[in-house]
Amino acid sequence: HNPQPKRKMATALEKRRLFNTSGIEVAAIDSSHVTDILFLPYTRYDPAGDAASIEQRVLALEHISKDIVWLLEQPYHKFWSQSIHDESLHKFLVSYLENAPRAHASTFSVYKAAGRLAALEKEVHRGCFMILLRTSTHRESKEHFITPSVFGEIVYENWLFDIPMMLDIAAVYGRANRDLAAKMLANLFKQQPSYNEDLDTAVRTIATIFTRVIDHCTASAGTETPDGMIEYATDIAVSLHALLELRPEVAVACRRHSLLSKLAELHDALMAFIGPRPPGSVRVEVREWITVLAHALFSHGYCNKMVPPPPADETGVLEVLDAMLQHPTFAADWSNLRPVHALFRKLETTDPSVDKMRLDYFRTVIDAYHTVPTESAAGPAALPVVHSGGAAGVAAAAGAPATPATTSIELQSQISAVRDLFPDLGEGFVAACLEAVGNNLEDFTNRILEDTLPPSVAKLSRDMPLGEWEARQPAAAALSVQAAPFRPSAAAAGGAAAAPAPAVASSSSAVQSRTNIFDNDEFDIFGRPGAIDLSKVSVGKKGQGNLESFLDDKTFVATRLDNYLDSQYEYEDEYDDTYDDMGGAGPTDARTEDGLPPLEPNLNRGAKSKKGGGWKATAADEDDGGVDDGGDAQEGSADDDDDGDAGEAPPRPRGFGPDAPRGGRGRARGGAGRGGGAGGRGGAAGGQDRPKVDLSKRDDKSLRARAKNEKNKAVRGNHNRAKGAAKKRNAGMV
Repeated sequence: HNPQPKRKMATALEKRRLFNTSGIEVAAIDSSHVTDILFLPYTRYDPAGDAASIEQRVLALEHISKDIVWLLEQPYHKFWSQSIHDESLHKFLVSYLENAPRAHASTFSVYKAAGRLAALEKEVHRGCFMILLRTSTHRESKEHFITPSVFGEIVYENWLFDIPMMLDIAAVYGRANRDLAAKMLANLFKQQPSYNEDLDTAVRTIATIFTRVIDHCTASAGTETPDGMIEYATDIAVSLHALLELRPEVAVACRRHSLLSKLAELHDALMAFIGPRPPGSVRVEVREWITVLAHALFSHGYCNKMVPPPPADETGVLEVLDAMLQHPTFAADWSNLRPVHALFRKLETTDPSVDKMRLDYFRTVIDAYHTVPTESAAGPAALPVVHSGGAAGVAAAAGAPATPATTSIELQSQISAVRDLFPDLGEGFVAACLEAVGNNLEDFTNRILEDTLPPSVAKLSRDMPLGEWEARQPAAAALSVQAAPFRPSAAAAGGAAAAPAPAVASSSSAVQSRTNIFDNDEFDIFGRPGAIDLSKVSVGKKGQGNLESFLDDKTFVATRLDNYLDSQYEYEDEYDDTYDDMGGAGPTDARTEDGLPPLEPNLNRGAKSKKGGGWKATAADEDDGGVDDGGDAQEGSADDDDDGDAGEAPPRPRGFGPDAPRGGRGRARGGAGRGGGAGGRGGAAGGQDRPKVDLSKRDDKSLRARAKNEKNKAVRGNHNRAKGAAKKRNAGMV
């Protein structure tokens, strides 16, 4: 038997040594492995370009696509050597991330261009993502890997990735390739913690630039708006929101530099500086994206349990809310565009210590700012309405009722809001459901909670990606890994040249679609709002008069007085027959408690009389003035003279004493027990011989049973009915 040879352990790439093309042994990652190739930089697409410029662009994209395919086919050591030492490759990646088409920009229409241009754009888009994905991974297989610590140093020291590149990666690839992009960024931050410090510096720089923009808008009111300022504000809002969706921990740095209050102030300054613009313009885009970013920052910064809570030295959440709502235009847009009340409920769940009273006050403020959006051909009257043109605008211009269409930014905003509440739902499934309910976010939320989705979407896969939903849309330009997730609006896609989106049928409201047994009756305010007979409607009770006369009426007291009197003496003490079968001798005799000797049966008296015999005291008892034999004999003679009338006995004083009968437990009742004998409750029945009990022969079992019954009788019996009856009577329950 020959043992299997041990498998040789693989060596990390940075520790290997290989022969280069000149036959010299060098490190696996070395500049001698680099192939002399020039990667062309990527230029921004011009939708207004002529045929010659488009043909030139096609040739350049073909060359770039071939270079990308060649690079991805290189062995592991050559790929890393080329990525580190080829400066033209790095410039190409940076140029593409900066100029790649985005969903909110007009350049996104390139993916719908005619001819070979659109296909080449998609190939380059996908190829760049594969290069970035391979560069951000330190392990490809068991044989090809780099030590994690060395990998972190390589990507950081050689500027393969930085924070601006990560923002662009999130904006370009984050929505259509959410999972892969999130893993890419997570691995970079994990292997190189220095990126966290760079992120903090970048957020501080963004906050400083926002302050400069606000100052410029305040000082230059009424002048022409610089296009670069609006474009920068929109781009940074889109990129930062996409990075938040991929890595919620970014909210910690934004929270530290008070970016939320800066965004609210920037929103109002830009809206006042730009002035009114028609829907679909750049004003609507920047307004929407700033609101979307602020909502996402608040959600991840204060309502996400996966993000560390703010420390004590940071501004509290309610103070941040107060600062945000100081800007009325932002507050109105936030109330109309985002589900703020759902966010407040999530905040209460995440932070139970939040002041409920102050939070209710902020709810009131949000409701005061909330307005119902309306669409008209001339544009909004007060607040700009976030509706695109398309079929809805054409119908409104023609005087027909228009169903509000949804822009790409609105759809992205709605999907993001839904996924904040239901993170397990796929983006494609959410988009399909929103389309089925007429883009009514509140209606969709109610339906998903009640599981009453429309039949057209109820059977869809709940984790359906956005690309699958886009593929089902007419003339949809769905990109497998390269397309951004939202279709451009009519203005963004080239104005009137873009095909209008089909109008979505509006679903009926919950009130109109309800079914009730009282539908169309004489008091149906929803089905017959104008046909209600108000004379049949009364407030309060009819025929009762005013409050004073009602309180002065005491007739009901007389009807209940007899019941109180009848029940006053209804209950008496419960008769305790626990010791009847023991001859009336209880375990706690009154004589033994007083230090007197116990009573013994008078056997002679029992022989003289057929009626219930009495008890005979001992000699010590007789010395103390107890009942003597002579007295007992006389009583027996008197009993013999009765005509057998059982139960009749001479009257005796009530209570205990030398002359009172001591038979049984409890007080004496006129000298005659319930059994008709001369004793108390424990007396023998009249007309019968009293049983002879030898107290000295009682066994331990009887004593234990008697002690147990005595101890637990209050648990089993109801020995206090009089007190319970009095309590009920006093409470007015009788």
